[in-house]
Amino acid sequence: MPFAIVTLLLSVGLLLIGHGIQLSLLPLHASSLGWHESFISVTAASYFIGFVLGSLFTARLLVLAGYIRVFLTLAALLAVVILCLSLIQNPYAWVLLRLVTGCCIAGVYLCTESWVNAVSNGVNRGRFFAVYSLVTLLGIGIGQMLLGVFQLNVLFQLCAIFMLLALIP
Repeated sequence: MPFAIVTLLLSVGLLLIGHGIQLSLLPLHASSLGWHESFISVTAASYFIGFVLGSLFTARLLVLAGYIRVFLTLAALLAVVILCLSLIQNPYAWVLLRLVTGCCIAGVYLCTESWVNAVSNGVNRGRFFAVYSLVTLLGIGIGQMLLGVFQLNVLFQLCAIFMLLALIP
């Protein structure tokens, strides 16, 4: 497997560990703040609206800035947003921040999958995407397993750390 694919998959894996943490962390934290379940659902819906929007605008960003810049920007923005979510206890701000999170995650997926597609050929594309799928599921799964190991306040920091570590490879 080419070094470029290995480093990309390492970055995606690290980022998705952080993403796996926040997928369950955010509803748990909102519940601990005493928010009503229906509003917690609104923040989750906002994430998925952002996911759709991110899917629509990331292709244009890739043309303008390229894979590396887009990936780095989205990963850094994800870390910033997760830290903001840990600091802000306003549910309406969370709706906006979760929207941004959805945009960024969709953008990361689109960027990564386009990048893998661009550097692969008909012979190895299936193998590369199989490994990518494995890394994706492992990253999210490992992140969710960390929920039972650390306290909520530490999990926000750990989530941001993994997202920022994704910038290194």
